Amino acid sequence: MDTQQVPFKVTAVRFVRAVKVFMTSEVGGKAALMFAGLVALFLTLSGLNVANSYVGRNFMTAIANRQTPESLQHSPSSRLSLGSLKNALRCFGENS
Repeated sequence: MDTQQVPFKVTAVRFVRAVKVFMTSEVGGKAALMFAGLVALFLTLSGLNVANSYVGRNFMTAIANRQTPESLQHSPSSRLSLGSLKNALRCFGENS
């Protein structure tokens, strides 16, 4: 079988056309709202990932420097607490 590849431009035009038709349909408003919700969830998850990275970095640094009180402060069991998030943001501000 000899298959031809469809050019990217043709695919992009068809995709944009399909999205326009979908967004102008009767369910388009609800779809846009759901898409905005997905983007908001994605950004929230990314922000939490960044905060967790700072907490984890401080935890590993405290272990490497053998600072027991600080390593307990940044321990994985306290990562979800607001205090750890505050400390992570404080450290972010100090390092910027």
